[in-house]
Amino acid sequence: MSGFEPRRAYGGWTRCLVDFVVFDTLPELLAARSLDGSTDVRWWLRNDPVVFRIDTPVGAFEPDFLYERAKDPIRGILEVKGDFLWDGPNSKDRRKADAACSWTAAVNAESDGSRWEFALVIAEDIPDAPHIDALRAIAKSRVP
Repeated sequence: MSGFEPRRAYGGWTRCLVDFVVFDTLPELLAARSLDGSTDVRWWLRNDPVVFRIDTPVGAFEPDFLYERAKDPIRGILEVKGDFLWDGPNSKDRRKADAACSWTAAVNAESDGSRWEFALVIAEDIPDAPHIDALRAIAKSRVP
């Protein structure tokens, strides 16, 4: 998509909780469009400014998106990551994703019926994912 401008406000959303959203990268904008185009997504929110974080041994994990699916309902966490940041099994970003997976599993184990899911997708893969299920299918890390 030509014409992407980082930190510019983008609007026209149908499922977002706010009218305008800013993005740092084009893959984040494309992920937002995938969320917005998902008939199963009741609402979504860009986590900027940060309203949700998970503390990890290597610093706070502040995911890119939060959403809620209409079925069940399930709340979700979506992180978009550049491939170069996903390098190495002990990289900071992999350890944060592992912590998010552990958090999600722990919350679901203690749940009173509400559930969470988590997915981390590589930025380069997003153009091939038109909706949330496609994003989750290509995720490098996910729960459940």
